[in-house]
Amino acid sequence: MKSLSAILNRINATYRLSAKNRTVPVIALIDAHQPSGPVALEGLIADHCLPGCPCGLHSNGTVQDFGRKLYEAQFQPKGQSILNNAPEGSLQDCVDWCYDLFVLKSLKGHNMEIRAIHMANQHLPHWMSVSKASEFQDFTFRIDILLHGRGKTSAIQVKPDSYRNVDPSIRAIDAAANRQFGNPVHYLYYDSDLEFYGANDIFARIADHHESAGSDPNNNASASSGGYASASSGGYASAGQK
Repeated sequence: MKSLSAILNRINATYRLSAKNRTVPVIALIDAHQPSGPVALEGLIADHCLPGCPCGLHSNGTVQDFGRKLYEAQFQPKGQSILNNAPEGSLQDCVDWCYDLFVLKSLKGHNMEIRAIHMANQHLPHWMSVSKASEFQDFTFRIDILLHGRGKTSAIQVKPDSYRNVDPSIRAIDAAANRQFGNPVHYLYYDSDLEFYGANDIFARIADHHESAGSDPNNNASASSGGYASASSGGYASAGQK
């Protein structure tokens, strides 16, 4: 039997409730304001419901608002189908799930992305450029880090290893977005201790791709072996903003 968290995750993905255009571009908000912790980030999300911040970012609600929308989605036809006679989560369950997604997971994910950029700069050849993907690129192609070198482009998506265990339909959304990018997307995973694994293999494959001629961007391999991973070979921490 699926856990309530997994059920809410699938309902969230089905209705795309946490899409940035419906909620808040939370990673961009973190980049702009550098909140000191969870309380500060939750406050920023609420504060940006009102216009006027020089950062230009806007939130379409508070964490509580997002939780209420998730709660109500359970009672919609697709929500009831996903529940499959399991009891609905309470309003507090849904608010807590959204707090975990928008606040806790976002802070952790942002930190891991910064660490991954630092590692890429250390391990990749000096002639390669490494940069954070734009908000548009992140949202559209599900990528976190852009890589350029020798006239080629590739990308890295940073994920917790729990991503491997989510519903395949959620991973398929990421796979489709990765294909739209038109270049290799490498999945870099970290474990529950926030340690990356398989990074050396991934960086070696990235360097080989950029050094070689005529590489096929559709040559998908297992993410755990450091290949050109589609989301279907990996997983998704949540159906949220990634």
